[in-house]
Amino acid sequence: MIDIYCEIIDNYGDAGFCLRLGRELAALGQEARVFCTNMGTISAIMSDEDRHRSGLSVLPWDQLSDNCPQDRVAQVVIAAFSCHLPKVVLQRARDQGSLIINLEYLSAEAWVEGCHGRASPGEGITSYFFFPGFTKATGGLLVEQAYREACLGQPQIQGSAGPTLVSLFSYANDQVLDTLLFLTQGVSHARVLAFEGLALDNLRRLLGHPLAIGDHPTIEGRLEIVPTRMVPQPEYDRILLNCDLNLVRGEDSIVRAMLAGKPFLWHIYPQEGDTHITKLKSFLSRMQESAPPQPAGFLDLMLHYNGRGDLPTALDYPALQRHCQAFSRFLLGQDQLAVRLMSFINEHLNHKMN
Repeated sequence: MIDIYCEIIDNYGDAGFCLRLGRELAALGQEARVFCTNMGTISAIMSDEDRHRSGLSVLPWDQLSDNCPQDRVAQVVIAAFSCHLPKVVLQRARDQGSLIINLEYLSAEAWVEGCHGRASPGEGITSYFFFPGFTKATGGLLVEQAYREACLGQPQIQGSAGPTLVSLFSYANDQVLDTLLFLTQGVSHARVLAFEGLALDNLRRLLGHPLAIGDHPTIEGRLEIVPTRMVPQPEYDRILLNCDLNLVRGEDSIVRAMLAGKPFLWHIYPQEGDTHITKLKSFLSRMQESAPPQPAGFLDLMLHYNGRGDLPTALDYPALQRHCQAFSRFLLGQDQLAVRLMSFINEHLNHKMN
């Protein structure tokens, strides 16, 4: 059995990743329990299949308590994004010798390879770092077989003047409207599926419009805004595959967008000292190395979208389409995260037994 602890800090992203991980571990024959601090958030993105999926349970964060001494923690406990495990869980994990894994945030920075898999002693128990990433020296990316096949089955991009169907999932972002107008300047009409929550709230603020579900305001005669309800993960995946451009954020949606092979912009989670900008530049460098050439203007556009610098003077959109599709093919050719995680777990458990 494997326990995954998910402390929701930024709305849907952390919950989305943990739910996908639990689903994949169940598919690999494991019994996975996801403990979450916000059951409402994770329930909003669960499918009906998840609620009845063999090997997968989604439970409240404090399900295990001092009042239930008979409840045991799993042989493997995963602290997603290095959240602080409940004290009762730490104590029971220490008492029964569970393997604790600190599953970290995705990063393309070079130092990640040196820290991946390393031990971290503390609080009377040793845990291990596990870093998602883009190379064989990291934990890889999470992608289930069905989504992998769907991404690989995408037709070769023929090239177009710009996007006509866009998904928008972002934080508060003052640059979103001018970025969208820049990208759609070569098309007569574009529809933007703006998901409720932070993305839709941001557009309400920028436009001074209530933007209820069912509203379809149009900006400059070509940019139609379509308020869209949050949907279960399988439906969101289909939306990413069907859109011409995906504006995504955080941890879970960026990976799905990269794998989809369509042009995307990443609204990276803001951090103090511009740490997030360093991470963003490292990611773009990794993308350039893995799927050259990177079109001129893409770096400037991504930085502008994240509040750093001006819009580029021009962008070769068909070249961006080819670049993103090539990067998708590169990523889909690697072992996925759940497989690498199980290899890591089995290696450590076998070592303890010997």
